[in-house]
Amino acid sequence: MSTSDWLKRNNLALLEQAEKTKSFLEKPEERMKIGLGTGHLNSGGGGGGGIGHNAPTPQDNAVNTENTEQKPQSIQEVITPTGEWYDNEFLNSLTDFSNAVQAWKDPELRTQRAIAALADARGKFEPHYRQLYKLIKASPLITKDDLSAMGLPWQDNIRTLKPITQKIAEIKVGHPSVGVVEIRFRGENKAKWGKEDGVHGAEIAWAILSQAPTDWHELIHSSFDTASPYLLSFPGEDLGKTLYFAIRWENGRGDKGPWSAIQKVVIS
Repeated sequence: MSTSDWLKRNNLALLEQAEKTKSFLEKPEERMKIGLGTGHLNSGGGGGGGIGHNAPTPQDNAVNTENTEQKPQSIQEVITPTGEWYDNEFLNSLTDFSNAVQAWKDPELRTQRAIAALADARGKFEPHYRQLYKLIKASPLITKDDLSAMGLPWQDNIRTLKPITQKIAEIKVGHPSVGVVEIRFRGENKAKWGKEDGVHGAEIAWAILSQAPTDWHELIHSSFDTASPYLLSFPGEDLGKTLYFAIRWENGRGDKGPWSAIQKVVIS
């Protein structure tokens, strides 16, 4: 992870950071500062929409739905931050990440599957947390003390990151256990497996398909990994099916590099 990135690399530290942010935003007046409205905190049934320039219009929602149906995208490209999004997608992904961390902490439960589940939960949570961070930093009402209370930095150096132009140099697939696919990746300037210098991690788009895809947009699932290898875990009914995936670099600002060639592997 780049030292300029605000996300904590350690899973326990990231969970503590996120819980501070959640605790701060439990106050309706604080949520209003970033345009999320009051919502229905922890209700699971949806909340109030955003306010001001953050509130999507009915036309915006129609466009987003149409684009999602015609052209599946990565999770970071389809997030619309509203009160309902915060109460559902953000908080649910945080709960899943927290549960995965708790399971991983227990030595008796720390199996390869639990490790893979933690990586998957973090990969799904991070894009939501990054979107929330952008919303927080964009608000002129948020103070330095507010950021500190949320466990967030006052200054970050993400703006200095350079655009990503290089592809993943090498990809290797393994099967460490039944139903688990291990994906290793390496940067162009790296002798060992791992990410390229100057990037935050790798976005992995994947799908189980009956025939080879012709375009990356057919890989409708998206995961994120900050360290090679990445583990995908599948239930028994998926054994023998073909997994297709592609990888691209992403820096701490959310800039993405070009996709790798689409890879395939039989789940075993």
